[in-house]
Amino acid sequence: MNLFVFNSRTGSRFIFYWAVAALFTILVFPFYFLPHWSVVLFGRTSPIHHIIFSVIGIFFSIFVILEIYQTKKIPIFISYSIGFCVALFISSWAADLYRANAMKVAFGIISRGIVPGMIFYYLTKYHKWEEKGLACIIVGVGYVAFGAIWEVLTGKFLFFERNPPEPEWFIFQPSWGIATGTVGLPLILAVLMNLVFPFCVYKLNKSPKVIYPIALFLLFTAIGLSFRRTGWFFSLVGAILILLLIKPKRRFVLTLFIIILLNLSLLFIPSYRSNFFSRFDMHKTFEEIKVGHRARALKVATKIFLQHPLTGIGIGNYGKIHEQYSGHSPRILTPDNQLLRFLSEGGLLTLGAFMALWGFLGLQLFKYRRDPFVWFAGVSFILFSCNLLFSDVLYFPPLSMTFWALFGMCIGRIDRMKSNA
Repeated sequence: MNLFVFNSRTGSRFIFYWAVAALFTILVFPFYFLPHWSVVLFGRTSPIHHIIFSVIGIFFSIFVILEIYQTKKIPIFISYSIGFCVALFISSWAADLYRANAMKVAFGIISRGIVPGMIFYYLTKYHKWEEKGLACIIVGVGYVAFGAIWEVLTGKFLFFERNPPEPEWFIFQPSWGIATGTVGLPLILAVLMNLVFPFCVYKLNKSPKVIYPIALFLLFTAIGLSFRRTGWFFSLVGAILILLLIKPKRRFVLTLFIIILLNLSLLFIPSYRSNFFSRFDMHKTFEEIKVGHRARALKVATKIFLQHPLTGIGIGNYGKIHEQYSGHSPRILTPDNQLLRFLSEGGLLTLGAFMALWGFLGLQLFKYRRDPFVWFAGVSFILFSCNLLFSDVLYFPPLSMTFWALFGMCIGRIDRMKSNA
């Protein structure tokens, strides 16, 4: 017998809509860039989204703990996820400096990503919520894409003006003609779109509903307007994989053709044409490779690792002590590489736990690739894994929660297929 929220259809429906509401909230509101939305709690000023998602994360954690207690079983996915959470906390607690900040960031990664993923896992394993959950995610991410496109076309923020979360940050203004949406950064926007578009193709192949070609158009257009070369490249790779390795329905090929034509037509707009061709300035690209902050990040991460090999400097502390290891000013908040960030902030403990979880996900997707849902999830997983080398994507709440929700559902579906075999 399972806990009532997972055992009964009514209970699971309640927690499903609660989880979807949390995901929609983090996608719709650009909390990360609204630091002035704060409340005073226990004498300290805290961003309001920290309070909201801390409470949600705690309640979701209680459901997971009670489920494990009642069933006396810990699924493999949950075991790896818990191991990663423990590694994050140990690395943060062991930090010599800024321990409170490290604990706060680690808790945020867990409460706004990993724990919701566990909830979607159980909902899918017991009650087949993956199709409806996927439709909700596509709608939510489609809204993000629409907002990003709208801001570029109008030159105005959609609903909310934004402020930098850190003094060193700057806000991409809509008047610049570069899409960011509610996630606030063009690279993160492109990664989010590439994460979801293979699932959108899955729904397009399965259903004739007009919402899916519209969503696919919004996702690809947002990638184009992000003007991020990695976003363009990985969207092209994903589309080629889908076209070559499966037999997609004719409506996907037609939709993709129309999307390409419409996006190429944007080249007639002078500001778009200027931004587009500027991304192919080879001299500028080589200079970025030689002296850009990504080129220096490996040296800095190596120095940090050699001094703190086991537990790192604490989750979220890279930007706070970067100057101590690089000697460069102004300080750089991130190495823009998820693996380097886990290595420097969490040491071998956190990076090892993360790679174990990641390897498990990849192995499950490969073993059960004959299932259409899992196959398209595999394409998404490949694209997302490549993006780990270009940004610390799991530190951004909208992207993190979306990823863990999608792959929590995917592994839940796989485990349900195993139990029914």
